[in-house]
Amino acid sequence: MNARNSDRELLFHRVYDDGDVRIEVGIDTAYNSIATLAGRGTVKGAKALTRMLDDASEQLGRHNRTRSLVSLEALHDSPIRSQLVLGKWLFQNRQLVDAIAVYGGKPWEMKLARAVMQIAQLQNAGFFQTRPEAEAFLGWS
Repeated sequence: MNARNSDRELLFHRVYDDGDVRIEVGIDTAYNSIATLAGRGTVKGAKALTRMLDDASEQLGRHNRTRSLVSLEALHDSPIRSQLVLGKWLFQNRQLVDAIAVYGGKPWEMKLARAVMQIAQLQNAGFFQTRPEAEAFLGWS
């Protein structure tokens, strides 16, 4: 999926692409997860992402906590409602997340990502301009 996961087998990998938004999620054997969101943010895409995350927790077990890297570099025009969908899912499933680092988003998308983390009451969330900063936060570099 990328350089971080290339040395480990992926336990879970899904791609959603409806022509408006493309979402890719991968989780490796160390329970490091990477999510890449690209295109126009939509409620339909947010619901697809939460379905992927539900599938991952079902497949891998709800006792495994992930360290998650989220790329918003190519995401734009995210509606607030889609962020509420993600915030609700994260709030209900925050025990699955050890840490989350969001990077590369435009100011609006990063503002919404911060709001999602507040809704979810996630304490170990960081927001960064670059991937190396986000990876350092997760202890990956």
